[in-house]
Amino acid sequence: MVVIIPGNANPTRADIDAYIHGGDGSAAADAETLRSIVREIECKSGAGALLHPAEEYFVEAAAVR
Repeated sequence: MVVIIPGNANPTRADIDAYIHGGDGSAAADAETLRSIVREIECKSGAGALLHPAEEYFVEAAAVR
């Protein structure tokens, strides 16, 4: 699995939303970091690997931002 959130190996949807939008009291992730993570997930998918549900959700949630 792609490391979506540093220090969190198995993030929940709430963790992902907080990371993207800054809802956990911290600053939201910057746009370049989000693009980098999405690009890594898309490359993994393009190579034929199955995505973890958290990776699929991250791509969807980052697109909404």
